[in-house]
Amino acid sequence: MTGGNPLPNTQIKSDTQGMPAPNLANLSKGEQPYSEQADIFFEMDQDLNYIYWDKASEELTGIPAKDAIGKSIYTLFPKTKGSDTEKAYLKALKTKLPQHFPSKYQIGKQQHYFEISAYPTASGLSVFAKDITESKETQETLRQSDILYSTLVEKSNDGIIIIQDELLIYANPKMTELSGFSLEEITGKPMVDFVSPEYRGLVLDRYQRRLAGEKIPNQYEIDIVAKDKRKIPVEINASHIEYKNKPANMAIIHDMTNYKLAQLKLAESEERYRGALDNMLEGCQIIGYDWRYKYLNKAAVQQSRLTKESLFSHTMMELYPGIENTELFTNLRLCMEKRIAIKTENQFIFPDLTEGWFELSIEPVPEGIFILSLDITQRKITENQLRISEERFHRVFDQVPIGIAIANLDFKFIQVNKTMCKMMGYSEKEFASITFKDLTPAEFLAYDMYQLKLLNKGAIDHFERDKQYRHKDGSVFWGHLFVGTIKDDEGKILYYTPCIIDITKRKQAEESLQKYKLIADDSRDIILFLDKNSGKILEANVAATKAYGYSRKQLLNKTIYDIRPLNTQTSIPQQIALADSDGILFESYHRHKDGSIFPVEVSSRGATVNNTRLIVSVIRDITERRKSEDAFKAIYKHQETILATVPDIIAEVDENRVYTWINESGREFFGDDVIGKEASYYFEGEQDTYHKIAPVFNGDENTLYIESWQRRKDGEKRLLSWWSHALKDITGKTVGALSVASDITDRKLMEENLVHSAKEWSITFDSINDMICIVDAGYVIQRVNNAFANSLNLSPVEIIGRHCYELVHATSKPYSICPHKLTLETGLTQTSEYFEENLGIWVEATTSPIFDASHRVTGSVHIIKDISSRKKSEESLKAERETYLSLFNSVSDAIFVHRPIPLNMSVKFLEVNDIAVKMLGYSREELLNMEVADITTQIVDDLPLFEKAAARLNNNQEASFERIFVTKTGRKIPVELRSRTIIFEGDTAILTMARDISELKKAETERQKLREQADVANRLAAVGEMAAGIAHEINNPLTGVIGFAELLANRPDCLLIYRTL
Repeated sequence: MTGGNPLPNTQIKSDTQGMPAPNLANLSKGEQPYSEQADIFFEMDQDLNYIYWDKASEELTGIPAKDAIGKSIYTLFPKTKGSDTEKAYLKALKTKLPQHFPSKYQIGKQQHYFEISAYPTASGLSVFAKDITESKETQETLRQSDILYSTLVEKSNDGIIIIQDELLIYANPKMTELSGFSLEEITGKPMVDFVSPEYRGLVLDRYQRRLAGEKIPNQYEIDIVAKDKRKIPVEINASHIEYKNKPANMAIIHDMTNYKLAQLKLAESEERYRGALDNMLEGCQIIGYDWRYKYLNKAAVQQSRLTKESLFSHTMMELYPGIENTELFTNLRLCMEKRIAIKTENQFIFPDLTEGWFELSIEPVPEGIFILSLDITQRKITENQLRISEERFHRVFDQVPIGIAIANLDFKFIQVNKTMCKMMGYSEKEFASITFKDLTPAEFLAYDMYQLKLLNKGAIDHFERDKQYRHKDGSVFWGHLFVGTIKDDEGKILYYTPCIIDITKRKQAEESLQKYKLIADDSRDIILFLDKNSGKILEANVAATKAYGYSRKQLLNKTIYDIRPLNTQTSIPQQIALADSDGILFESYHRHKDGSIFPVEVSSRGATVNNTRLIVSVIRDITERRKSEDAFKAIYKHQETILATVPDIIAEVDENRVYTWINESGREFFGDDVIGKEASYYFEGEQDTYHKIAPVFNGDENTLYIESWQRRKDGEKRLLSWWSHALKDITGKTVGALSVASDITDRKLMEENLVHSAKEWSITFDSINDMICIVDAGYVIQRVNNAFANSLNLSPVEIIGRHCYELVHATSKPYSICPHKLTLETGLTQTSEYFEENLGIWVEATTSPIFDASHRVTGSVHIIKDISSRKKSEESLKAERETYLSLFNSVSDAIFVHRPIPLNMSVKFLEVNDIAVKMLGYSREELLNMEVADITTQIVDDLPLFEKAAARLNNNQEASFERIFVTKTGRKIPVELRSRTIIFEGDTAILTMARDISELKKAETERQKLREQADVANRLAAVGEMAAGIAHEINNPLTGVIGFAELLANRPDCLLIYRTL
């Protein structure tokens, strides 16, 4: 047993404090006075050996009295040696004064905490110990709870602020994030500075009234102003608190932006819904509990054959006398009273005795009942007509050019028509012995079975598709399948009704058309299909949409006249006629969407497609050809002028490398005096240009490319790229060279910068800690960074060229949740989180698409981030949340949460824990519907106790008092209550912990009896001491009198006097 500091706010009282030791020692073992609320009692002699050990000590320690008495405290509890507990016992023995101190014992595997009172006696010490282990654990639990609450505030998804003296003195991280202000910018500033001007008066008024103690709404909505001047709609949940011993307001700020947007969308949706209802073909009506109409749409008014005004001003019974005696009204009343949905068909007799049939769906709604009515009068008439036409149907069944069959749920054919027999090659009798599976190639069967499952589940009511069928002779043909069902009156499927149209020719045509379409779409020429009569464009390829600037949809709404200039349109009919008869090739002009005109060469001819005569025109934009022709003509006529205006340098040198001709660009570069100078005159630095160009002059090469540093006329050094071509005379002898030169100095510099940038990018790429790889459309890795290679313990060379799933997942095919697969399919960035077993870590995998020039996805950039730490944190937070939720029910005392209690105690419980349910015998649901007064008894003079507790709670202090609880069975339980103020669901509440003190009360009664016996003993002892004192005081003077009397008797003079007397 070791000592420690006393627990704060804990007092141990004793009626024996100050009692003289001999009196305490004179009491018998059964009469020893217990310290108030003590759990165990024992006595020790002067050497700290146990001389008395009560039953409670036996039960707590597990040590029987016979094994404890006579033993030293050091034997039973060795750790006592040198402890504060030992010092306290020795001090009590030495000073003869009681000692009160905390201590702790290791009893078995459990640590126990005690408050100990040691009283000196004649024989040694009487010790009272109160077990406060549970209190200690509760305090630790509350401390952890405070930490959890603090964490919740800091991690809250809502802003939380504290306002004191109209200043913001605290804001959590979410509030700073929401407002955009830093904590330093918020703290100490007037709260209204962050409120939109139109709400400042309201916020300030409520703040002041709340401080004044007025009951005002805690929740209301305002706009706050963010740092970027945005107005943010928020919901305020404010409450009064004590903060650092001063009144303050705490407010929870909930961002309402998304909610407001949702409200707006809801209002729009409601408006659309009401508009839809008003315009529905079915009748929609709402009837209230008083049988009056609350809502009618247009169709319902029409179906009633009355005016809307008369409908709204009368009950159903007034409008339709006797309706309450009909089956319809019985169903309406059943729905109204039992709140069950009903669907029925009803024949309605109107007041004018005409009949109408209606299909009714009756649903309970908050306002009463909602009736959706469909006028099926015509349908009923039609049903009768259908019965008449059924015979006609059977006659047609065998004559239509569609294969029709009826099959049961086992897929066996019940009936087939003649077309089906002819189509499949089987007789009607042979059909009875086969199923549709025998007619379906294997690759089409799985999809058919899947669709049939959906039919059986009611997910779809039919399905259709193009598929292949197997003929009896083994040949395969294409058919368009439509599968419906025949159901009974309850909607159960009885038969399948497959209908098949032979589309083999259509498929062949489509395949041919698809081939032509692919050719057309890949063609750089414009291809148009035209109606030969109207000139309307029926089809166009991709090149056409690009050439004319229209979308395909827009182009198909045009005619040939819309894309031809006005001055060419008169010849269109004749050109179409010639194209249809013999074909035609001509040049013309076409018009772009923006109005611009471009020349075209048109090749048109007639063609028959699907029995329709069309004009197919292949149109080539000859703008470039026209330009080339014009350029050629211009070059031919004005060669010198053109050469003079070419931006590149064009020059001629003779066989001695002397400039003989140069264009204007060359003169601007070298100067006007360049003619006659040798090329080397302009060389900068030593160079082997002549050596490189020698093959041109030797006749070994016709054309060569070289680069050379040349001096510009302003003296600046520039790099020129030269294409030199040999000039030969009619004998083939080289007489010089014609060269074209471009200044590539800036380009070279840019190339060097690009090389440098590429190097920097590569360094950055390899410096990123996340795994990065570039993967093509075939899942083949093209490049990786160092982090990727290091994670796999491979070099980049060993990785590149291998499949990503092979290395990352150690699988033979792509991972089931591979984001790269989704990116290839959607062209969008994809992200997924999963545990990668091969790497042993949690990862966040992100793939971003890589597009080619045609915007086709050719691969992705794959980033794999290790999120194991984050996942571990998330799991920890989840565990903490579960711990927090179980904490409430794990406390050993009963816990009740309720609002502040008025004098009449009329307030309901907000929350209770499992111990409270067990203590009172009610279920949790029962308790949450009960008031505080329902479980307590009235105690005389309760008001002062109530007011004292309320005062402590208002000062944010804990209030402790005792009450009597009444259980569900009527049993009364004395309890010790400890209450404190908390915030629950945004408002002030009281959390009360209740401990059953029935056993403690019994012990107190026993101790009271002992105290009364001790008082009697004390009074008797006092009388004895008084008598002894009086005797002592009388004896003292008598002793003197007797002594002097004896001396006087021995004196002669006194003897004479004695005798005379």
